[in-house]
Amino acid sequence: MGLAFKEGKLYSVDAKRMLLFAFSEDGGQVTDISRIANPQLGGLSAGPGGFWSSEAAAGRIHRHNSDKDHTVQRTYANANSSPAVIHWTGTSLWASDLRTETIYQYAVQDGLIPLRQYTLEGVRPVGIHVAQDLLWLFDAATLEVRRYRVGPMLVPVDATPLAAWLPNKAQPTGFAVDGARLWVITENPVQLHRFEQKGLVWTPTPNRGF
Repeated sequence: MGLAFKEGKLYSVDAKRMLLFAFSEDGGQVTDISRIANPQLGGLSAGPGGFWSSEAAAGRIHRHNSDKDHTVQRTYANANSSPAVIHWTGTSLWASDLRTETIYQYAVQDGLIPLRQYTLEGVRPVGIHVAQDLLWLFDAATLEVRRYRVGPMLVPVDATPLAAWLPNKAQPTGFAVDGARLWVITENPVQLHRFEQKGLVWTPTPNRGF
């Protein structure tokens, strides 16, 4: 749940050591290592204004400063939530809740104001991305990238399987979208995978909204 793209760079985290890694454009090299202040980091997002992280067990989402240690600028807490995967678009924050199997869209003001929510039973996102009216997610249960149309209901559009390119029994822990490329990071083994969208086969999904 720790993979994000920001200003031309791909980032990942070592949650146990609270380290933030920046990668080269092709993902082949680590170009920088810094700290990120979240000892229980679950999800990572990056976008206009900097980094965000989540603590699912504590029901907290943090907005980080742009200093070298990425200290916490502000914390948004809800004891009844369990935010894991998060995505900051620059205008709203999206979060996937482990407890309710629901994806929420929030307006960021003095607190997080719910705008929309969509329940996806049985889906285990390890990363989400929202651009224009499309929501992308990578489902760890099926090893598929799924795309949905955002509106009053979440309408399935299409999906593409990635299992054939991932190591057997590998556990995906992060997903990011970078223009024409998709990125997936796994553990056991730890590997970073890059996919060109033009090389993927997208299969239309039956049109039923959530």
